[in-house]
Amino acid sequence: QLEGVQVADIWCADFSPDDRLLAVGCANGEVRLLDFSSGQHETTFTNQAGAVAAVIFSPDGRSLASTSWDGTVRLRELSAHRELDPLRGHAQSVWSAVFSPDGQRLATGGTGARETVKLWDLATQRELLSLHGEGDFFQHVAFSPDGSTLMATSYAGIAHLWRAPSWAEIEAAEKG
Repeated sequence: QLEGVQVADIWCADFSPDDRLLAVGCANGEVRLLDFSSGQHETTFTNQAGAVAAVIFSPDGRSLASTSWDGTVRLRELSAHRELDPLRGHAQSVWSAVFSPDGQRLATGGTGARETVKLWDLATQRELLSLHGEGDFFQHVAFSPDGSTLMATSYAGIAHLWRAPSWAEIEAAEKG
């Protein structure tokens, strides 16, 4: 039982890396943070206009990202109790998000082929690139453990993989 949350309202959830907090994304656009062991409410964020499709903690647990049907990606610095400006770039709903293993980038999954995945630099809060693919509703994005490969799957069951070259590969190509 989670205080003040109806099961039908929950669209997504994620645990903080230390298992202390549970973030819950709701159909009404709210993101609620709960103390997991007690189920007690900690705080609620209410600034997304559409249903929250994904919530995810950064690898260090200091930040929380949420995506919404309203096309926005919201970032919150939890230790500072501060919300950053929304990341805007998706024309339609944003279905998924994942932090890179080093916590410096965020990948978000969009609605259509022209905005399959967007990669964001978190230090500057700017879009680095937009990757195109087949399908619609990219509901799952993931980085490989070393951060060199990004994967996105669409509702139609199509999986896309993009691999980034290592610094050594980039240096070798520049010399060649």
